[in-house]
Amino acid sequence: MRTWTLMMVTVLSLVGLGVRGFKTLLNDKRALPPTRQRFAASATPSGAGAVVRGPIQFFYNDIFQVDMPEGHRFPMEKYAAFRRQAQQRLYSLPSVSFHPSPLASLADLETTHDPTYIQRYLTGHITAQEKRESGFDWNEQHVNRTLSSVGGSVAATHAVLRQDNARGLAPQVGAHLAGGTHHAFKAKMEGFCIFSDIAVAANVALRDYPNQVRKILIVDLDVHQGNGNAVLFQDDDRVYTFSMHCKGNYFSDKEQSDHDVEVEANTGDAGYLALLEQHLPLAFEQSKPDLVFFQAGIDPHISDRLGKLSLTRAGLQRRNLRVFQFAEAYRSKCVVVAGGGYPSDSDPSSGPYGDVIAAHADVYVGAAEFFGGGSKMVPLLR
Repeated sequence: MRTWTLMMVTVLSLVGLGVRGFKTLLNDKRALPPTRQRFAASATPSGAGAVVRGPIQFFYNDIFQVDMPEGHRFPMEKYAAFRRQAQQRLYSLPSVSFHPSPLASLADLETTHDPTYIQRYLTGHITAQEKRESGFDWNEQHVNRTLSSVGGSVAATHAVLRQDNARGLAPQVGAHLAGGTHHAFKAKMEGFCIFSDIAVAANVALRDYPNQVRKILIVDLDVHQGNGNAVLFQDDDRVYTFSMHCKGNYFSDKEQSDHDVEVEANTGDAGYLALLEQHLPLAFEQSKPDLVFFQAGIDPHISDRLGKLSLTRAGLQRRNLRVFQFAEAYRSKCVVVAGGGYPSDSDPSSGPYGDVIAAHADVYVGAAEFFGGGSKMVPLLR
């Protein structure tokens, strides 16, 4: 009980101090319990023998345009908007590069999804009910966007796992400015999700990098449960699924992740972050991941029309940073994907639309600054 108390005090102390402030507290690691030793080791200053990592690679798929029907609920145009904002804000950080997302290969898709289902979708042999459940019609534009939604996440995964001797080690973080399609099942589409990009990328990592990746953690902080990934990995001990979502926001059957956290509607920043501090350390300690997928949906934002959690931009920034801090503390590679974000006003000049775009961009700017040499302090809530 005493060790558990010390661990929780350590984790909570990071909220106010950040990694840099924590260094001065933990310069003697010998008497620390395991979790405190882990954070202390991750906070070791770089020096002459520091590891040199290659540039951070971000992938984007808004080059695959889809002509949506007038008034459709899915905000397709947001991807280009927050990609441009992220690029502008990261212009002065030379360690980040942006690349178009490739299309997923059939072999990669088949690591996760039923081959017949894949072929039916690619050739347009899907039913009217499947179109209703997915929320999308079928055409070649949608096929290319769907394949790139998976391909970009797979490419980001390769980027953090491949070794590049000419440039040093691979970067600790990679990202896809799309993806997070966590409602897709083995042979079923649902909720704007056809294939699960995270599940495919996780299975590709396990297939292609068996010596580097033995344990994977999916941290899903979208406002909706990651139900598809929960089912896809329910019998695979190598992948630990963590989903923290709104209790009143299920639109299909609730599934069982390895660790589910149901958050009451209108919880707000303080209550949400307190729950995150309680449960996120347990997920990392249970899984001890080599690779983390962060489904960084920003639909908990107060300006989102589908989310009900009433988080502010500052609250989401702090949420993101805690995931990055834990990934660094456990020396895990990290792949970030976009997840949901649905502005309550679709007018690009409106405040809610701008809020959603800025919150999406914050995820990637925060990742690049944290892992690429920027500030690692916890932002203050306003």
